[in-house]
Amino acid sequence: MIKPIRFFYNYEQDTNLRGWLFVILKNTFINDYRKNRKKTRS
Repeated sequence: MIKPIRFFYNYEQDTNLRGWLFVILKNTFINDYRKNRKKTRS
């Protein structure tokens, strides 16, 4: 829940808040997956 609070200034009022939160969650998962994948390949 820290990222949505940090980046709340990017949220546009009258848009889908739940969708915005899921995009943050999805992007965080993808970034962590890629970071961990690089560690295991080395």
